[in-house]
Amino acid sequence: MIKFPKNPFMIFAHARCGSTQFTKILNTNDIKTMYEPFSRGYHKGVYLESFIENGMDDTLKSIMSLCQGFKHERDHLEFNQNVILLKKFPTIFIYRKNIVNTALSFLTAKQTKIWFPEQVKEQIDYAKNVIIDKENFLNYVQKIENMTKLYLVVESKSIQITYEDLYGENGMEHLEKCFEFIKAKIIKPEETKKLLLPDKKLNRLPWEQVIFNWPEIEQTIFENNLQMPS
Repeated sequence: MIKFPKNPFMIFAHARCGSTQFTKILNTNDIKTMYEPFSRGYHKGVYLESFIENGMDDTLKSIMSLCQGFKHERDHLEFNQNVILLKKFPTIFIYRKNIVNTALSFLTAKQTKIWFPEQVKEQIDYAKNVIIDKENFLNYVQKIENMTKLYLVVESKSIQITYEDLYGENGMEHLEKCFEFIKAKIIKPEETKKLLLPDKKLNRLPWEQVIFNWPEIEQTIFENNLQMPS
């Protein structure tokens, strides 16, 4: 039997949906939250190797001895493993409704190797430096859409929130509901509000100023009846 801290939780997310910023908000409010324990990038792959060698229970015991909750990116484990986590933890399920924005953001970050706002000195550095392969784009859009639908129907104790809600006009209202879900309070409201502002986004330029072959990608979006990025 694993002994978890009081009110444990998991943030379950896909790439480029605002979950890293959300985790920062939790830590700002003294809710100790670990970033992506099953990533090879964070923690030098220690917990992923432990998961492979020692199994889930022992690994979760190690993780939860250090935090109240953790952010997990779903691509880091297999579907069945993710389902076990969803059933084990109260979950804040974050996803992005506009999957075109998700795909463009991911493919841009992958190409530029710029994943965080802190890495960008000037937004102009982004301008016209990116070429998106339309087949890769369409494949990623399909993958995100299919997997999100699949996970949304998994029976679990969860609250669902979208990128658009969290970083939209009523972001604080939606954020408060997430805090209530994990039985926590926003203790630093002014700092928290700043972390929801648009200037915290990685890319703040229109896509046509970022992507060199934007006319081709725009046509691809139109031909496949996809929602235009906002």
